[in-house]
Amino acid sequence: MTYAAGYGDAQHTVTVNGSTRFTLDYPHHGWDVWRQVTASLPLTRGWNTLRFQHHNRWAELDHVEIA
Repeated sequence: MTYAAGYGDAQHTVTVNGSTRFTLDYPHHGWDVWRQVTASLPLTRGWNTLRFQHHNRWAELDHVEIA
């Protein structure tokens, strides 16, 4: 994921398919500096639903890449 976090370290709570939850951390680098963060997700075959919910401070996501 590519993100920017300008008001200090930020976090999202990530939910995968309505059950698996974890906190994703975004270290502070400013709003004009885009960085990448990675996470390992338990995906199933076929459709999956990912939810990124505000947890602490603010992070702007540019894109999410699943490989």
